[in-house]
Amino acid sequence: MPKTCRCGEASLIRTSKTYENPGRLFHCCPNGSKKEKNHLLKWTDEAVVEEIDDIKDSYGQKIKEINDVIVEFEKEIEEMKTTVYGCDKEFKDFVVEVRSLRNIIVCGFTMFIFYYCVIALYV
Repeated sequence: MPKTCRCGEASLIRTSKTYENPGRLFHCCPNGSKKEKNHLLKWTDEAVVEEIDDIKDSYGQKIKEINDVIVEFEKEIEEMKTTVYGCDKEFKDFVVEVRSLRNIIVCGFTMFIFYYCVIALYV
């Protein structure tokens, strides 16, 4: 809604008393007249519709920006899932390797004990 006129005066809200627009609200400059067409004269209902259109455009742009951010986050999530999957696979490989090493150590220790017992019996 217009707050000031081009001349710098604060706008007023008035009610039309004309036959064509009875009771219709409008914003006008206190310095304006029928002869002075350079001053503010704006129907309030039209100004409201224009503001609503501006707000809708602004929200449309914000929604587009939010959707772009969502797409970026979804890409990052997919990258993170891939990384986590790779780490999980590596972890499982390490578990298998540790189990193999444990089995080798147990087998070696068993062979050492067996060898020690056999040597002790024969010596």
